[in-house]
Amino acid sequence: MDNGQGGLQTYGVHPFALVQSEVNGEFFGLYFRNTNAASPVIRHKSSNGTHQDVGSVISYITTGGEIELFVFTKSSAAGIIKQYHNLIGRPSLPPFWALGWHATTTADETLTLADVQTMQAKYKQQGIPLEGIWLDAPYMDNYKSFTVDS
Repeated sequence: MDNGQGGLQTYGVHPFALVQSEVNGEFFGLYFRNTNAASPVIRHKSSNGTHQDVGSVISYITTGGEIELFVFTKSSAAGIIKQYHNLIGRPSLPPFWALGWHATTTADETLTLADVQTMQAKYKQQGIPLEGIWLDAPYMDNYKSFTVDS
């Protein structure tokens, strides 16, 4: 969690902000796109050291690059999101099976078809939905990705 001073984010960001304006029910959006590394910093201003919020400031720390700032104005939250998706494209829907529970095994020996069927039957017996069983780990060379154990 960032403390508002910046620099504490450990993951990448998608620099889009949906902001509610002072006009009731009206929003605007900011999309900051950059070719170089950037980190948003959000600071909340308070009145005379009290906890009463009187506004917020969004700024971006960047190492340069080609900067594009898109502003989406005067709409509902849904309207701003629609404008934003018209710019960047609609998100793709993953296949239905990818949204469910997947099981894996770390067995050191090769599994037989009967072993996998038993595993599947135990999930069914317990009433746990199961979309897939991954059998890749036993075939890896020392559990390294994209390898096959001889």
